[in-house]
Amino acid sequence: MNKSKPLSILCVHQGNELYGSDIMFVQSIRALRQFFPTARIDVIIPGKGPIEKLISHHADKIIYGPVWVLRKSNIKAFSGITKLLFLPGSATQAIKMMKNYHLVYINTIVIINFLIAALLSRTSCLIHIHEIVSGLPGKVLGRIAQKASTLTICNSHATAKSFGLTNRFNTHVVWNGTDCPSEVFLPDVKAVRPLRILMPGRINSWKGQDILVQALAKMDKITSRHLQVRIVGDVYKGQDHFRENLIHQIDKHDLNDTIKLLGFCQDMDKMYAWADVVIVPSLKPEPFGLVAIEAMSHARPVIASAHGGLKEILIDNLTGWLVPPGDATAIANILNLLIKKREGIKKKGEQARKRALLVFSNSSYRKNIGTLALSLQKSFKGNT
Repeated sequence: MNKSKPLSILCVHQGNELYGSDIMFVQSIRALRQFFPTARIDVIIPGKGPIEKLISHHADKIIYGPVWVLRKSNIKAFSGITKLLFLPGSATQAIKMMKNYHLVYINTIVIINFLIAALLSRTSCLIHIHEIVSGLPGKVLGRIAQKASTLTICNSHATAKSFGLTNRFNTHVVWNGTDCPSEVFLPDVKAVRPLRILMPGRINSWKGQDILVQALAKMDKITSRHLQVRIVGDVYKGQDHFRENLIHQIDKHDLNDTIKLLGFCQDMDKMYAWADVVIVPSLKPEPFGLVAIEAMSHARPVIASAHGGLKEILIDNLTGWLVPPGDATAIANILNLLIKKREGIKKKGEQARKRALLVFSNSSYRKNIGTLALSLQKSFKGNT
């Protein structure tokens, strides 16, 4: 690269929506803009989507593709071999693109073409891992990421552990952040109305919407009528069967009057204001658990599965309740208790907000990301 060229940064992301990793990607771009105000920042996403509007405020250019994302569902859909045929060309294209930048920020470990390109390129690379991959595949990907990156960021200690990156010299844990509202109202949990339970998140095989349905099905019918449940979120393209199965389960247990499926919602502040309690009953370990800190910032206590990043976020019986993963009975027991004794909800909500303000603000997140990126400046190839 010509040494006279101004600083340039390429940011690569797998999605174009506004779920957890998408939101944090926007915050990372903001951090890079804050710490490198005169740099050229280009962004690669797979296609048009709602994330574009937020990116455009801080990036110079948005590029569509090439992004080769490793997903089980995609591999099955393309019969594996067909999709793999595109990888060499996609990786070659990524290598050519990376040569034009001083720093490349890759916002996930599953963008395989850029992971390969980072291995083969001399460009400084910051890989930000937002996934948990268990067993040998995780350890292998972790070794590749460490060799490919100048610096690796994990969004929780649980994520770092799954990739075998705990205490590695070039690996740092940076917890996600959220925009904490300046003013919130504690839930009005009067017994004259149903208790309001909110479950935001992608509808898939492991987020646990079906566990919530099972928990309600275990409750006495008269008691469950004292609940209103909103499930907010939708499926990935081509995974409609997860939504259809969830609708079937709700019908099967005669819970249509209790549970409402609202699809994706862009105004989550309104949803959190409606809720008394937020639930995150994930069957697999959450790499972090952004929904939990969003709820806490709105002074809503959280019922969450006791594994993954959620164990780093919540303090059991202080900011919410941790339950064994997949334990519908444990969730039902907590809901039964909360219906009868609602006074504890406000107290836990207050503690949840205090912790969110102290530990999980977006300003802290941006400072951490920007500081780490700035520490790489001496390694930038062709840096002025």
